[in-house]
Amino acid sequence: MIGINESLAVCKTHRGTEKTITKVQYMEKEVLINDVFSEMAARWPSSVVARAEVKQFTGGGISPKTLANADSEGSGPTGRFFIGRRVCYTATSLVEWLRKNTKGADHAKIH
Repeated sequence: MIGINESLAVCKTHRGTEKTITKVQYMEKEVLINDVFSEMAARWPSSVVARAEVKQFTGGGISPKTLANADSEGSGPTGRFFIGRRVCYTATSLVEWLRKNTKGADHAKIH
């Protein structure tokens, strides 16, 4: 979001253009995207997500290789740790990373 007043919000789209929407539309989109990620974490049976299981955690949205590349660049989720030889993340840190790295909030609706 670039700016907001009482009734309108100006947002940047994923293509870099500006789009004016109502404040209610902006708030609904924020709630929807947060709900998608909250639902991912709530449905996961553990507070830990192994990198190899990220594809299942995200419903196929992110591959383990994507996270491995992000980790090697220093831009992966915080709090990475190992259980044996497996790289793991807390579900909370993975969800936080997904929120920061998601583009196009219009596509994150729950159906």
